[in-house]
Amino acid sequence: MWKFCFAAIVAACLAAVPGVAWSQQPAGHALWVFGQVERVGADGAAKPLAKGDAVFEGDVIRSGAGSHAQFIMSDEALLAVRAESSLKLSKYTYGGREDGTERAIIELLKGGLRSVTGTIGRHNKENYQLKNEMHVIGIRGTDHETFTTDAGTFNRVTVGGTYIAGAGGRIDLAPGEVGFASRTPGSAPLRLERTPAFMHLAALSRADAGPGPRSVSTSDERRLERAARSPASGLSGASGVSAASGPAATLACGAEAAAGGAL
Repeated sequence: MWKFCFAAIVAACLAAVPGVAWSQQPAGHALWVFGQVERVGADGAAKPLAKGDAVFEGDVIRSGAGSHAQFIMSDEALLAVRAESSLKLSKYTYGGREDGTERAIIELLKGGLRSVTGTIGRHNKENYQLKNEMHVIGIRGTDHETFTTDAGTFNRVTVGGTYIAGAGGRIDLAPGEVGFASRTPGSAPLRLERTPAFMHLAALSRADAGPGPRSVSTSDERRLERAARSPASGLSGASGVSAASGPAATLACGAEAAAGGAL
């Protein structure tokens, strides 16, 4: 009996300590890591990441200069962290089904991130958010890329659609469109006529070690085709992207694929 009581007391004490959990399911795993990329867990300790390593809800993922990584998440989402970037998996919960409890809240603290959304947000759109201290990026079945800079927040859509919302208002973005929301208080988000050069460089240039396009995998095709067939996905109709053209247009293949290129 005393052993049972002692165990119960220890469990209660651990439950009262922030960041301590009996078991925590991974939010995702590293598919590919180049250079210095690390995760900072709830205990504040920084640990280098390698291919296959797990990341968890609450982790901060940081990449150094000339470093980047790609992750497959528990809901089959794909995340590509650009060089000199930092993000926090503030909330990432997926129990294997869409029952309203699935939730992804990613804080982009610095730099850039490309995201191909998975099950989370496929039907319950409000359950996926990418945000920083001033702006929120919402989705409707999407492959998109976001950067946060000293000037503000940039977001470019490849497939599906997003919106940028802040205190100054909201704009909706379709495939091929780029939006910008300034850090200036009260400024309304706006569409840009062209993609900023630094976003092109981050995606295509090896010089700054930003992830380049990777080859299309069978699982990517299946996942994006499923999303495209869903009426709620936003990948057809108004978006102008068909199920047939979506996946191929989303994940371009090139010479970098053979070298293990990322999203």
